[in-house]
Amino acid sequence: MPVDRAGLRRRQRHPAAGVQPAKAKQLPDWPPKDPAIWRKHEITDTDIDLTTKDGFWFRAGIDHNGYVGIDVHTRVNGKQSSHLGSGRDNYDRMFHHFESNGHPIKGWQGLFIDDNYAAVAKALKAGTSAEGAVLKSVTGEKFWKPWADSKGYKMVVEDAQDHGSFFSFSVRFEPK
Repeated sequence: MPVDRAGLRRRQRHPAAGVQPAKAKQLPDWPPKDPAIWRKHEITDTDIDLTTKDGFWFRAGIDHNGYVGIDVHTRVNGKQSSHLGSGRDNYDRMFHHFESNGHPIKGWQGLFIDDNYAAVAKALKAGTSAEGAVLKSVTGEKFWKPWADSKGYKMVVEDAQDHGSFFSFSVRFEPK
């Protein structure tokens, strides 16, 4: 039995019956470097470039202000890359990678095209503001909002502009 400061024995508290302690989520490893698969396989503390020879890629970088820019093409003709894994895997690895290498994520910026642009255009057509439409993007809803919520951040849209075939944006993360 544990002993307290006064030298008295105390009983340990145990979790309630049927309650298992939460296990930390295990991140999948980065895909291994294999010249037969990768056109480019570079991972530094501020940049990730995983580009397959068959046309898939996950590219991300974090600038000196802590803003992340991403260029992702993980589906070709409706087929997902078996080498890159899921979008969730790539985003989770990226979040962890930048932060564990001393680069806190303070913002997210870039261009929406393809599926992201379609989601933003749909939100705009439904009357959502340009700022609100950023958060309706595929990556905004699936990856950035859950990440920000898990960190206790709110997402502040600094810039949001529809250019007709793409949409530019910048988002800052602040404590709630």
